[in-house]
Amino acid sequence: MVLELINNNAGIENWVGDISEIGAIYPFVGYEGLMVLLGLIFWIGWHILQIKDEAREWRETIDAHAHKQTPKPGDDQL
Repeated sequence: MVLELINNNAGIENWVGDISEIGAIYPFVGYEGLMVLLGLIFWIGWHILQIKDEAREWRETIDAHAHKQTPKPGDDQL
């Protein structure tokens, strides 16, 4: 029984032959172009959000350091 489950091959008994007779062997056949487009939109959008977030963090860091006094040469402040 276990051996039958391992060798099931999704109900296909013979892989030799015309693939068009077998039919779709993966989900969402025909949507490859749409999936690539959605992936690109997500990828570019993620980069835009990441750049904005990092720019905000840099501005906060620069503003925090801009308000500190820089020691002058000769000042003996520890």
